[in-house]
Amino acid sequence: MADFTFLHPLWLIALLPLGLLLPWLKGKQHNHGLIAPHLAEKLGLGQPQASTGFVPVLGFCWLLTVIALAGPSWEKPACQPTVSPEPVFW
Repeated sequence: MADFTFLHPLWLIALLPLGLLLPWLKGKQHNHGLIAPHLAEKLGLGQPQASTGFVPVLGFCWLLTVIALAGPSWEKPACQPTVSPEPVFW
């Protein structure tokens, strides 16, 4: 495990919006709808059941995608890519 590295570690910055997005989406799930609860009860509509599976699945998929884009590797590349000192004009 000592040789574990990310080939593109800057992709891990994409985890920061996830920390802001998930709590915001979690708070939006507790929305009671357009009709007031006491009126919905009188009309016989009841409270709709909110699905709770979307936010955890989104978080897991986001995390998995960012880790894959960061390029986990147990081998360091033999040569690091270099940038030419002169700009290339086409």
